[in-house]
Amino acid sequence: MKPLSCTSCGGPVPLSTTEESACPWCEAPIPLDEAYATQREQLVEQARFRREAEPQWRQLSAEPPEGVANLSLAALLLAPSIVGMIGASTQLAATKIIGFAILPATLPGAAGWLWAEAIELTVRSARRSTAARRIRDDRPGCRGCGAPLEVEPGALAASCGYCGTDSVILDAAEGEAAVTAAAADLRSVTAALKRRRSLVIVGLASVALLVLMGSAAFGLA
Repeated sequence: MKPLSCTSCGGPVPLSTTEESACPWCEAPIPLDEAYATQREQLVEQARFRREAEPQWRQLSAEPPEGVANLSLAALLLAPSIVGMIGASTQLAATKIIGFAILPATLPGAAGWLWAEAIELTVRSARRSTAARRIRDDRPGCRGCGAPLEVEPGALAASCGYCGTDSVILDAAEGEAAVTAAAADLRSVTAALKRRRSLVIVGLASVALLVLMGSAAFGLA
Protein backbone atom coordinates (compact mmCIF):
# COMPACT_ATOMS: atom_id res chain seq x y z
CA MET A 1 0.00 0.00 0.00
CA LYS A 2 1.30 3.45 -0.94
CA PRO A 3 2.13 5.62 2.08
CA LEU A 4 -0.04 8.65 2.70
CA SER A 5 1.27 12.11 1.81
CA CYS A 6 0.28 15.34 3.47
CA THR A 7 -1.89 17.53 1.23
CA SER A 8 -0.39 20.64 2.84
CA CYS A 9 3.38 20.06 2.92
CA GLY A 10 3.73 16.87 0.89
CA GLY A 11 5.55 15.02 3.67
CA PRO A 12 5.11 11.24 4.19
CA VAL A 13 2.59 10.40 6.88
CA PRO A 14 2.59 7.29 9.12
CA LEU A 15 -0.60 5.29 9.30
CA SER A 16 -1.91 5.91 12.81
CA THR A 17 -3.68 3.51 15.15
CA THR A 18 -5.99 6.34 16.21
CA GLU A 19 -9.17 7.44 14.50
CA GLU A 20 -7.59 10.68 13.27
CA SER A 21 -4.21 11.04 11.58
CA ALA A 22 -2.09 14.19 11.48
CA CYS A 23 0.99 15.10 9.49
CA PRO A 24 4.11 14.73 11.70
CA TRP A 25 5.75 17.64 9.87
CA CYS A 26 3.08 20.36 9.75
CA GLU A 27 0.37 18.77 11.95
CA ALA A 28 -2.29 19.16 9.27
CA PRO A 29 -5.18 16.65 9.63
CA ILE A 30 -5.03 13.70 7.23
CA PRO A 31 -8.35 12.18 6.11
CA LEU A 32 -8.47 8.40 5.65
CA ASP A 33 -10.46 6.74 2.90
CA GLU A 34 -12.03 3.30 3.35
CA ALA A 35 -8.95 1.35 2.21
CA TYR A 36 -6.65 3.08 4.70
CA ALA A 37 -9.25 2.80 7.45
CA THR A 38 -9.36 -0.98 6.96
CA GLN A 39 -5.55 -1.11 6.99
CA ARG A 40 -5.57 0.88 10.23
CA GLU A 41 -7.73 -1.79 11.90
CA GLN A 42 -5.16 -4.44 10.94
CA LEU A 43 -2.40 -2.23 12.30
CA VAL A 44 -4.15 -2.01 15.68
CA GLU A 45 -4.23 -5.81 15.93
CA GLN A 46 -0.60 -6.18 14.86
CA ALA A 47 0.49 -3.56 17.37
CA ARG A 48 -1.16 -5.59 20.13
CA PHE A 49 0.86 -8.70 19.18
CA ARG A 50 4.03 -6.62 18.98
CA ARG A 51 3.54 -5.28 22.49
CA GLU A 52 3.18 -8.85 23.76
CA ALA A 53 6.51 -9.81 22.14
CA GLU A 54 8.47 -6.79 23.36
CA PRO A 55 9.32 -8.11 26.89
CA GLN A 56 10.84 -11.30 25.45
CA TRP A 57 12.76 -9.29 22.86
CA ARG A 58 14.21 -7.07 25.60
CA GLN A 59 15.42 -10.15 27.45
CA LEU A 60 16.84 -12.02 24.45
CA SER A 61 18.47 -8.98 22.83
CA ALA A 62 20.48 -8.10 25.94
CA GLU A 63 24.22 -8.47 25.46
CA PRO A 64 26.31 -10.51 27.96
CA PRO A 65 27.32 -8.69 31.16
CA GLU A 66 30.33 -6.44 30.70
CA GLY A 67 33.59 -8.12 31.67
CA VAL A 68 32.48 -11.73 31.15
CA ALA A 69 34.57 -12.13 28.00
CA ASN A 70 37.69 -10.59 29.61
CA LEU A 71 37.40 -12.66 32.79
CA SER A 72 36.86 -15.84 30.77
CA LEU A 73 39.87 -15.06 28.59
CA ALA A 74 42.02 -14.53 31.68
CA ALA A 75 40.83 -17.87 33.06
CA LEU A 76 41.62 -19.54 29.74
CA LEU A 77 45.19 -18.23 29.84
CA LEU A 78 45.97 -18.67 33.54
CA ALA A 79 44.08 -21.77 34.68
CA PRO A 80 46.07 -24.35 32.63
CA SER A 81 49.38 -23.01 33.98
CA ILE A 82 48.20 -23.04 37.57
CA VAL A 83 46.68 -26.51 37.30
CA GLY A 84 49.79 -27.78 35.49
CA MET A 85 52.05 -26.51 38.27
CA ILE A 86 49.87 -28.20 40.88
CA GLY A 87 49.88 -31.43 38.88
CA ALA A 88 53.67 -31.32 38.48
CA SER A 89 54.07 -30.99 42.23
CA THR A 90 52.28 -34.31 42.66
CA GLN A 91 54.87 -36.03 40.44
CA LEU A 92 52.28 -37.42 38.02
CA ALA A 93 53.27 -38.46 34.52
CA ALA A 94 53.32 -35.60 32.03
CA THR A 95 50.67 -37.26 29.84
CA LYS A 96 48.30 -37.61 32.77
CA ILE A 97 48.88 -33.99 33.85
CA ILE A 98 48.07 -32.79 30.34
CA GLY A 99 45.15 -35.15 29.81
CA PHE A 100 43.44 -34.97 33.19
CA ALA A 101 44.43 -31.49 34.37
CA ILE A 102 45.65 -28.97 31.81
CA LEU A 103 43.20 -29.70 28.97
CA PRO A 104 40.08 -29.78 31.20
CA ALA A 105 41.27 -26.57 32.90
CA THR A 106 40.90 -24.74 29.59
CA LEU A 107 37.18 -25.55 29.33
CA PRO A 108 35.61 -23.01 31.73
CA GLY A 109 37.51 -20.04 30.34
CA ALA A 110 37.14 -21.14 26.72
CA ALA A 111 33.43 -21.83 27.09
CA GLY A 112 32.78 -18.52 28.85
CA TRP A 113 34.73 -16.50 26.28
CA LEU A 114 33.18 -18.25 23.27
CA TRP A 115 29.69 -17.90 24.75
CA ALA A 116 30.09 -14.17 25.41
CA GLU A 117 31.55 -13.44 21.97
CA ALA A 118 29.05 -15.62 20.09
CA ILE A 119 26.03 -14.20 21.92
CA GLU A 120 27.25 -10.64 21.44
CA LEU A 121 27.67 -11.16 17.70
CA THR A 122 24.27 -12.87 17.48
CA VAL A 123 22.52 -10.10 19.39
CA ARG A 124 24.18 -7.29 17.46
CA SER A 125 23.33 -8.91 14.15
CA ALA A 126 19.69 -9.32 15.19
CA ARG A 127 19.48 -5.75 16.44
CA ARG A 128 20.97 -4.33 13.25
CA SER A 129 18.61 -6.36 11.06
CA THR A 130 15.51 -5.20 12.95
CA ALA A 131 16.48 -1.56 13.55
CA ALA A 132 14.35 1.22 12.12
CA ARG A 133 15.81 3.46 9.44
CA ARG A 134 16.46 7.10 10.01
CA ILE A 135 14.53 9.31 7.65
CA ARG A 136 13.76 13.02 7.45
CA ASP A 137 14.82 14.94 10.61
CA ASP A 138 16.11 11.64 12.07
CA ARG A 139 12.57 10.37 12.53
CA PRO A 140 12.20 6.56 12.59
CA GLY A 141 11.24 4.88 9.33
CA CYS A 142 10.17 1.32 8.53
CA ARG A 143 13.11 -1.01 7.93
CA GLY A 144 11.10 -2.70 5.19
CA CYS A 145 9.53 0.01 3.03
CA GLY A 146 10.96 3.21 4.51
CA ALA A 147 7.57 4.74 5.42
CA PRO A 148 7.47 6.92 8.56
CA LEU A 149 6.47 5.16 11.77
CA GLU A 150 4.14 6.21 14.54
CA VAL A 151 5.85 5.33 17.83
CA GLU A 152 3.81 4.71 20.97
CA PRO A 153 5.18 6.31 24.17
CA GLY A 154 7.66 3.95 25.84
CA ALA A 155 7.48 1.40 23.02
CA LEU A 156 10.56 -0.60 22.04
CA ALA A 157 9.37 -1.09 18.45
CA ALA A 158 6.77 0.18 16.01
CA SER A 159 4.61 -1.55 13.43
CA CYS A 160 4.45 -0.17 9.90
CA GLY A 161 0.87 0.42 8.87
CA TYR A 162 1.68 -0.02 5.18
CA CYS A 163 3.81 -3.18 4.86
CA GLY A 164 3.29 -4.72 8.32
CA THR A 165 6.99 -4.83 9.27
CA ASP A 166 8.04 -4.33 12.89
CA SER A 167 11.07 -2.08 13.43
CA VAL A 168 13.02 -1.70 16.68
CA ILE A 169 13.18 1.99 17.57
CA LEU A 170 15.79 1.92 20.35
CA ASP A 171 18.41 0.62 17.90
CA ALA A 172 17.66 3.10 15.12
CA ALA A 173 21.26 4.30 15.18
CA GLU A 174 22.33 0.84 13.97
CA GLY A 175 19.78 0.71 11.16
CA GLU A 176 21.04 -0.23 7.73
CA ALA A 177 19.44 -0.52 4.30
CA ALA A 178 16.02 -2.06 3.74
CA VAL A 179 15.71 -5.63 4.98
CA THR A 180 13.74 -8.20 3.03
CA ALA A 181 13.57 -10.74 5.84
CA ALA A 182 10.70 -13.20 5.91
CA ALA A 183 10.32 -12.57 9.65
CA ALA A 184 8.70 -9.15 9.51
CA ASP A 185 6.92 -9.10 12.86
CA LEU A 186 8.69 -8.93 16.22
CA ARG A 187 7.29 -12.28 17.40
CA SER A 188 8.92 -14.15 14.50
CA VAL A 189 12.21 -12.27 14.84
CA THR A 190 12.28 -12.96 18.59
CA ALA A 191 11.71 -16.68 18.00
CA ALA A 192 14.56 -16.72 15.47
CA LEU A 193 16.89 -14.99 17.94
CA LYS A 194 15.96 -17.51 20.62
CA ARG A 195 16.82 -20.40 18.26
CA ARG A 196 20.17 -18.82 17.38
CA ARG A 197 21.10 -18.39 21.03
CA SER A 198 20.17 -22.03 21.71
CA LEU A 199 22.39 -23.17 18.86
CA VAL A 200 25.33 -21.34 20.44
CA ILE A 201 24.82 -23.28 23.68
CA VAL A 202 24.52 -26.61 21.84
CA GLY A 203 27.68 -25.87 19.87
CA LEU A 204 29.66 -25.04 23.00
CA ALA A 205 28.44 -28.20 24.74
CA SER A 206 29.56 -30.27 21.75
CA VAL A 207 33.03 -28.68 21.78
CA ALA A 208 33.34 -29.27 25.54
CA LEU A 209 32.41 -32.94 25.12
CA LEU A 210 35.01 -33.39 22.39
CA VAL A 211 37.72 -31.77 24.53
CA LEU A 212 36.86 -33.98 27.51
CA MET A 213 36.92 -37.11 25.37
CA GLY A 214 40.25 -36.06 23.87
CA SER A 215 41.77 -35.28 27.24
CA ALA A 216 40.66 -38.65 28.63
CA ALA A 217 42.12 -40.48 25.68
CA PHE A 218 45.39 -38.51 25.99
CA GLY A 219 45.62 -39.18 29.71
CA LEU A 220 45.08 -42.92 29.29
CA ALA A 221 47.61 -43.19 26.50
